[in-house]
Amino acid sequence: MSGSHGLTIPFATTFDTSQMRPELTWLHDPHEFMLRADGTNGIVVTPKEKSDFWRKTYYTPELIADNGHLLYAPVTQPNCVMETMFELSAVNQFDQAGLMVRYDHEHWLKTGLEYVDGHFRLSCVVTNVYSDWSTQDWPSGRLSIRVYRQGNSYVVENKAHDADRWNFIRILRLEPPAATSGAQGTTSAPQTALMGPMACAPTALGGSVLFHYFNVQHSDGYLQYHHN
Repeated sequence: MSGSHGLTIPFATTFDTSQMRPELTWLHDPHEFMLRADGTNGIVVTPKEKSDFWRKTYYTPELIADNGHLLYAPVTQPNCVMETMFELSAVNQFDQAGLMVRYDHEHWLKTGLEYVDGHFRLSCVVTNVYSDWSTQDWPSGRLSIRVYRQGNSYVVENKAHDADRWNFIRILRLEPPAATSGAQGTTSAPQTALMGPMACAPTALGGSVLFHYFNVQHSDGYLQYHHN
């Protein structure tokens, strides 16, 4: 189990029920969503137009967007891994989907696929007050992705849906918003994290994403699993 008031782990869903699992909550309702999308399993999410998560970096005038769609569970367990497989049907520039970890509006990560200049890009945005963004080529709109949590440190991996091996993307840290200063400097306990599938349509309505499943499992650390 996770800690008090957090998600009970292990947790797994293929979205095979007519009602949303009670453990999951929307941060910002999407334009629409449909459970049992293929008649049995899956959830299709259609983001609202001009929905996004981004904070301050690069753009002039300064861009702060915090109205994207996150289907989250609160996770207090400091050592866990979440995973999903999805298919992004992109139409407009920057249509995106994947997984998100969120402490608050200034401290979060999102990772998955983003549609940029007519091509899919493997994408990871890390925000500690200011957002950064890294991308690399990806051949399609279909992706399996997982995020390991070790306290306030995270590791992102991905693979093609028909591949056996997971590939390392990034290791990162999210700064807890309520860090306290101790005798040895700044210290902090692992933060309660909102974790789950994410989708945005920063430009216009039209794109959608099908999530096939979502799960959160216990983990003893990334290094135990990274060769699997």
